[in-house]
Amino acid sequence: ANLVRRAEDWRWSGLWHRLHPGNFSNLANWPISQPDDWVMRVNQPHTATELAAIHASVRRSLPFGSDDWRRTTADRLGIQLERRKPGRPPR
Repeated sequence: ANLVRRAEDWRWSGLWHRLHPGNFSNLANWPISQPDDWVMRVNQPHTATELAAIHASVRRSLPFGSDDWRRTTADRLGIQLERRKPGRPPR
């Protein structure tokens, strides 16, 4: 939306709160190690392919990531990745 030049300048974002601890943030700890280049990654624009993959994940309410990661995560969370055929299931 071009409201700030860099993502970390948006005071209402999780990124800003993680960079300024002690500002009454209620953010949970990361479940994985935070990459050292996280701020740089957040500020990089997505490619058209990445955006399409993100939109598809949101539209289908499925985890976003590589195929292997998605399968592993879906199994762990009990999420079905394959879409069912329309209509009633056979008896």
